[in-house]
Amino acid sequence: MRSDAWPIRELADAAILVDVVDRDGRLVWMNAAEAALLQRDAAGVAVEDVYADGSAESLRAVLAGGAAPADASVLWLRTAQGREVPVLASLVPDGDGGLVVLKQPAAAAAGVEQEIGERVEILTEMIGEATDACWCIEFLVPVDTTMAEDDVVDAVFGHPQRWRACNEAMARLYGLPPDLDFNDQPVSRYFPRSPVNEGMVRALIRAGYRLDRAVAVDHRHDGEEMLVENDFRAAIRGDRLVRLWGTVRDIGPMRRREEELEARADVMLDVLSAVPDPILVVDADGLLIAANPAVERLWGWPVERLLGAPVGNRLDARAIREAAETGGRTDVVVAGAGTWRIHAAPIEGTRRRFVATARPVRARRPVREAAE
Repeated sequence: MRSDAWPIRELADAAILVDVVDRDGRLVWMNAAEAALLQRDAAGVAVEDVYADGSAESLRAVLAGGAAPADASVLWLRTAQGREVPVLASLVPDGDGGLVVLKQPAAAAAGVEQEIGERVEILTEMIGEATDACWCIEFLVPVDTTMAEDDVVDAVFGHPQRWRACNEAMARLYGLPPDLDFNDQPVSRYFPRSPVNEGMVRALIRAGYRLDRAVAVDHRHDGEEMLVENDFRAAIRGDRLVRLWGTVRDIGPMRRREEELEARADVMLDVLSAVPDPILVVDADGLLIAANPAVERLWGWPVERLLGAPVGNRLDARAIREAAETGGRTDVVVAGAGTWRIHAAPIEGTRRRFVATARPVRARRPVREAAE
């Protein structure tokens, strides 16, 4: 339907809000009701001057050849004072590559505004009461994501930015004094530029601005370094990064515990490697879980290849399990290596596993022969 087929004169004084956007994304006409709401006659300006960012993008997408929504959808108009007003809009192609945008007046859309307000209130309460530390960084100068990676990294750390919607859990995690609001603090105080944090931002860029379990080194309020793990999400408008948000966890204690366990495991491996007797671990199904070098040296087992495989054709794994469960010992025949005395015990844990040590059973010499 062409714009000249519309009864423009009748719509000029209608209560609904009407404007016409040409194929280049510029308003060529608006009616009196819309001009009154915006408190200006914005004919001749780009859609971005009249519609809020996301709404302008939606109009541009339709002008570029996208399908217009079949039903009325919510758009946001921007007044001369910068106030954003929600409206219910229907988009009608005008036949010249442009659009006629019909919108209900603000009073009719009050229910939508109330619904959106209630949703914002609910989300704010949910974030505020969450036990996870939630954060958002808003870039006051959006970052051009089409730049080279090095330039994007520079912009992420260098562009003016601020915290938004950080909750109480975030303040507790970073040790903020109770009389301070985290959202009023400088971003760089807690998220400084460093080689580790630069690497995290590079990983975020390469992941398409959606990244989980990203490790960074942040600073607490007192300046102490803190190893953290972030789940990242991003708001990108067109090709501009306007916000990053996510959750963060202090993984320092967990990492130290892992390092302690790894150190203990290394020590145990060194000890077990030095033990001359075969030591092996099997599970309830007779699968080989671990073995020390003596198993390979004395029994000729290719341990690396056998890990995770059943040992039933080389020794009786059931005998190991029974000895572990009864607290006793038993003799087993190891294929190609003779008879060995097994001492076994269960390993604590949710998975049933058993550790066994072995020593060779030597044949007794006759008494007379021994006496001679």
